[in-house]
Amino acid sequence: MEYDANEEKDTYVLDEKPAAQINKIFPSRTFEVRIPRTCGATSSEKELLSLVSDVDFLVVRRYYQITKKVIEKGRKLQLIQRAGLDYSNIDVRAARKAGIMVSNMPMCIDASVAEHAILLMMVLSRKLIQSHQHVINGDYEEFG
Repeated sequence: MEYDANEEKDTYVLDEKPAAQINKIFPSRTFEVRIPRTCGATSSEKELLSLVSDVDFLVVRRYYQITKKVIEKGRKLQLIQRAGLDYSNIDVRAARKAGIMVSNMPMCIDASVAEHAILLMMVLSRKLIQSHQHVINGDYEEFG
């Protein structure tokens, strides 16, 4: 089964960020966006199972566990796209066995990594960890 980007697809996007990225990539296409009610770390396999049966293209972030059951339920699935680096939340073996392509988008987190690095440099240069500890201890004199 080969994925054709020009063919109209149902798309299952698990949160707003990948939806915005997909709309930038394919501005002339309309995608159906389905977001589980328990969006985030609390998303359940049961809820995912209820949403994937007629989906062609699945975009996931780290919150969602794409198990063998979810893959088997997604009878029309052709591609599982991981918005991030690793595949730790996707049963890649089950997907490949079912003929489903699995890929990732490692570049989508570049800005977040850079922002975090700058933030850590600021924390260290302003001695925020030490200042925080002094506030917790009630010692306001040294860093005042």
